[in-house]
Amino acid sequence: MAMVTAFIPKGYPQDTKDRFSAALGDVECIGFDMSRDFEHVYLHEFDAVHCDEVMRRTKYLVIYTGAGKSTAAKERVVQLFRQKCDEVFGPNDTQNAAVVIEEHPN
Repeated sequence: MAMVTAFIPKGYPQDTKDRFSAALGDVECIGFDMSRDFEHVYLHEFDAVHCDEVMRRTKYLVIYTGAGKSTAAKERVVQLFRQKCDEVFGPNDTQNAAVVIEEHPN
C-alpha cells in the first residue's frame, strides 16, 4: 500500500497533468512492485507566484506507505520519478525532483 501525492506549480495544460498522473501510477506500482489494484495517486498544484525560480522548477513527490520498503525499491521510485518528470514535462523543465517517503507501521 502506498499513497502518492505529487506537487507541481499551477499552469500546466490538462493533458500534461493527465499524463503526469498516469506516470505517477507507474512510479508507485513499478517502483514498489505493487499491483495496480493498490494504486493511489493525487496531484496537487501550488501557486508559484511567491516562489523563487528553483521552487518553480522543482517537482515534489510525497509517499505515505507501509514499513519495510527496501532501499532498492526506494531508489527505484526516485529514479522513476525523475525519469517521468523528464518524459512528461521535458528534460529542461524540472530542475529538481524531490521525493519524500514516509513509512508507517503495518
